[in-house]
Amino acid sequence: MKKILFFFTLLILGVAGVGVLYYFMMEKPFAPPKGTVLLRISQETTVVTEPLLPDGSAIDFFAVLDQFAAAGADAENNGFRNIVRLLGRNIYGDISDEKWKILCAKLNLNPDDPPLLHYIPLFDFLCDAIEKEKEKHLVGISPKEQARQISFSFSFRIHEEILPEHLELLERWITEMEPAISAIAESLRQPIYVIPPTGNFDFPDQFALPDMTVFPDFYYGIRVHNEMAQMFTSRYLFRQIKQETESDLSDSWDDVLSLFRIARHFGQQSFPESTNFANAFERNAAFRATELLKTGGFTAEKLRQCLVELDALPTRTKYEERLEYVRLGWLKNISEFPKKGPAVFHCYVIEPIPDHLSEEEKQTFRHLNVETKKLIHIYRTVPFDWNIVAEIMNAEFDDRQGKPTKQTIFQSQPERRKLYEQNTLPEYSLDELKAIVDDGALDWIMKMSNAGANAAWDIVQLQQMSLEERSILLGKTFSKYALKPEWFAHLSREGTTAFEMLKTAIALRLHKVENENYPAALDELVEKGYLLEVPNDPYRRGIPQPLSYRVEPSGSCVLYSVGVNGTADAGLYTGTYSLEGRQGWDDVVIELD
Repeated sequence: MKKILFFFTLLILGVAGVGVLYYFMMEKPFAPPKGTVLLRISQETTVVTEPLLPDGSAIDFFAVLDQFAAAGADAENNGFRNIVRLLGRNIYGDISDEKWKILCAKLNLNPDDPPLLHYIPLFDFLCDAIEKEKEKHLVGISPKEQARQISFSFSFRIHEEILPEHLELLERWITEMEPAISAIAESLRQPIYVIPPTGNFDFPDQFALPDMTVFPDFYYGIRVHNEMAQMFTSRYLFRQIKQETESDLSDSWDDVLSLFRIARHFGQQSFPESTNFANAFERNAAFRATELLKTGGFTAEKLRQCLVELDALPTRTKYEERLEYVRLGWLKNISEFPKKGPAVFHCYVIEPIPDHLSEEEKQTFRHLNVETKKLIHIYRTVPFDWNIVAEIMNAEFDDRQGKPTKQTIFQSQPERRKLYEQNTLPEYSLDELKAIVDDGALDWIMKMSNAGANAAWDIVQLQQMSLEERSILLGKTFSKYALKPEWFAHLSREGTTAFEMLKTAIALRLHKVENENYPAALDELVEKGYLLEVPNDPYRRGIPQPLSYRVEPSGSCVLYSVGVNGTADAGLYTGTYSLEGRQGWDDVVIELD
């Protein structure tokens, strides 16, 4: 049984496709095995009953997903619509004419209207400036490469590593783009923020496969928000370097709030990877805010205002809000199965294995290939009733949303309840799921294989089951591992941890300013009204526990999370916000003097 669960978990987490998408072995043309019952259009199976494909044979799930993701994009108070209206095509870089027209149609904008404000992306500005002033810059390195290095330094390096001539370029860009940057900051305050997709996602030739399922294109939306994140990070950095007054400090804080708004708005989109990107954006914003806090320049009044402004940010997206798009995506795959086969579930064999991988990584992929071939063989030879698969999967999704669909099905079909209950699925802990994507993947695969855990999901046993029984089992599997709540929390906990630690650190600094010392315990922050409650540590496993804290003999304090390893290392770490460490001390730490 664990074999299929393992591969469906890999499917959801996207492990097998990372970095080696172009090494797929093509299979012979697919035909559903004899006895397969294809998906019929109904509220119970397809959930939606319109729009249909041109031949009327099935739901056009691409259109459903596209409409779902773009709902509300044309609203006058859509902040993203306002950004595109103000800056026009420049903010979208090299977007094609076709995709630009699709975007404008969804935003109810005229694609031929000129932008209202002048804007040049930072990278393009740097390329142009370096090309015009070659004598001031490095010889032997192309303007594009120099621009890339300089923009990287603006985003990630400390002040001392930025050369004066590069700082001069940054100042020129900020001065010239100030009206546009300020307008974007104001647009990010809008209550509605919808980033519509721009048609089909166009896979580059080396990634494209004949049977690959097509989803709405969010690539340009990601690029735009990366550009905006660099915009405010660069202006924040410049202000930090040039900081001279309390007003400068306040302006830097405004840039931090814009970074947080980018993170929150992006996380609310229906992108498959929106949670991952939002998590990175939020972590960056919290890191910049913590840098600012450590300057010690905030008054008690400003610190209180900071806490209020953080509480007023757009809400972080919730697990329940992600379910419907995920469900529709799975139904799209199921509906395309008769034509495309197991490729719609990303069941690909990676051959040849890339040479640049380590020997352990190669061995991992060899095992994955063996097991994936078995799974593909099952899909090609064992028939399923895809109506039952979809109905059970939909009932499970409804169950997560508090709807009684599953109970209704079982009341009318008691035999189906019996089959459903006798085929149980093992529960994977978060640690087991992490093992798949962390560096222990091979060990985990081998342990499962050696334990004989895969024997239950055997083609012979599947063929001995009734069509209804194995279809129920597959429906349970799809829904159970489509998007586990624990995994969703894992994807977002870096940003959540950074944000909660920032708020707590601001409250600690406020206590120090007003009382001339740090509190003996975090509970005192609640008693004095600085926080409503002490935040729990998102990295703690098991029973929720608050963030860790101590006051040092010197009078400084240390606030920390246990980090990825889930173990309190007494505030020891390899680097502040070193959230990716898998060995040694990895507590996430903020130290305040």
